[in-house]
Amino acid sequence: MPSGFFNSGPGFLRRRCSYHRFSPVGMSCIPYLRKNPMQFALVAHDFQDDGALERRLACREAHLQRTRALAAQGGFLSGGAILDASGKMVGSNAHFSFPDRAAFDAWLEAEPYIVGRVWEKIEISEVRLFNPAA
Repeated sequence: MPSGFFNSGPGFLRRRCSYHRFSPVGMSCIPYLRKNPMQFALVAHDFQDDGALERRLACREAHLQRTRALAAQGGFLSGGAILDASGKMVGSNAHFSFPDRAAFDAWLEAEPYIVGRVWEKIEISEVRLFNPAA
């Protein structure tokens, strides 16, 4: 069993979370109670080898499911695929909101595009997004 994980019963593998005692694998417990959460911009460029697009497509549903769950918690703000001139997906860009960088890094540890070797180069910057309603 990987480090930091424990078996909580048949079919229920969980991992330790820095904010709570345990969280389901692939879903970190991330409290969005901080008054001023940090915002991050992520730009990720895919590997360019022959199997890169196939790996992306194989991981895509797990990536989207996890991103939808984060969006429901308020942590995913916007994003999508980066396309080349022919319309092929070659990377990703996204905006996130997390209590701090450590929480964001912890969430990224289980990102299917990282675990599945889709993203080769990842750039992360702290940002402050414009809110037109403010």
